[in-house]
Amino acid sequence: MFEGSNIILSFLFSIFYLKNKHSINNYLGIFIIVIGLFLLGLNEYISNKNSNNINKDNNQNYIIIGIFFKLFSNFFSVFHGIIHDFF
Repeated sequence: MFEGSNIILSFLFSIFYLKNKHSINNYLGIFIIVIGLFLLGLNEYISNKNSNNINKDNNQNYIIIGIFFKLFSNFFSVFHGIIHDFF
């Protein structure tokens, strides 16, 4: 689910750090990826909300921590790629 976030972070870093100019097609593609990630997250939220899990609160905390660490690692992975392109 979070593989699309690498594309979004790379796009944002290329705009703000590398100062690249992008066409409208690139912005449209990023918009479609954001909508897709939102729909995937919404589907996961709805399916977890309907499940009858005893440790629901504890599992939600672990899911939030996992999402944080995944985005944190994606940030540094993308940053490494952008720095590599910069130099």
